[in-house]
Amino acid sequence: MTLITVPLAVIPFSPFVSSIGLLTQTGDYTRRSFIYGSVICLLVALVPALTRLFCSIPLPVSSAVMLVSYLPLLFSALVFSQQITFTARNIYRLALPLFVGIFLMALPPVYLQDLPLTLRPLLSNGLLVGILLAVLMDNLIPWERIE
Repeated sequence: MTLITVPLAVIPFSPFVSSIGLLTQTGDYTRRSFIYGSVICLLVALVPALTRLFCSIPLPVSSAVMLVSYLPLLFSALVFSQQITFTARNIYRLALPLFVGIFLMALPPVYLQDLPLTLRPLLSNGLLVGILLAVLMDNLIPWERIE
């Protein structure tokens, strides 16, 4: 996967939302930082000792690091939500993806173990499912008629 993503200058196995966090944290909006990150990921993938080292990092530590890139994303979402006048009908636009995402993040992994291996990473990521649900709802529901 890393060999495919390096020419595209994207960081492999990283959701797009963390890329937004990286942009806001660094203030560097050029592709250069993504190219550097992709090359570093490629080098790590090519050196087994480095791969083992990064795989040995406990999940809570790596999650704390990812939190740093997600906080600016939360800030931008809160700023954007101030531009919307919520009503009793359109609150579902925000609440449903948010609560589904939180529910999936709190769901014990044992509930997902019977699902196909291709679906488990998607459904165990509450942030990704919440974003997908928000995009689907935004494109499929005629909000202008509801409001």
